[in-house]
Amino acid sequence: VLDLFFSEEEKKSLQREDVALMEQYVEELGGKPYENVQKQQVLLTKRLEEIAGATASLAMSHYKEIVTAGESERELASVMLDLQEAGDELATTLADVAKQCEALDAFVVKNSDERSTLFQALDKHNQIVDLVEIPSLLQSFILSAEQN
Repeated sequence: VLDLFFSEEEKKSLQREDVALMEQYVEELGGKPYENVQKQQVLLTKRLEEIAGATASLAMSHYKEIVTAGESERELASVMLDLQEAGDELATTLADVAKQCEALDAFVVKNSDERSTLFQALDKHNQIVDLVEIPSLLQSFILSAEQN
């Protein structure tokens, strides 16, 4: 019976409860006289017209809200697009920053050994000066000894 009234796409969108309710309704109609089935068709047509009228009335009474909702949706879509573009730009910028951080890290690692060596030399400065002065002191000692 569903095949007579609904396409394949429409059948996929039906809920299980809807299908069960329709099957029950068809079974009830099958047990009624033909005149009652014809009355059901008239009643369903009237109900469909009532629903269509109520829907149109509802749309007319709330058209401002419907229009506002549509405008809000367009504004939201625009904001979301702007956010997407800003996010893409931020991602590009962060990628550049990450590359610069990696370069800085490599520079620090490379120069940390040299810096450490220089600090050690600075710590031993007095000892280095003493060692460098030994030949000069020896020469002065020898010259003074010769003069005496």
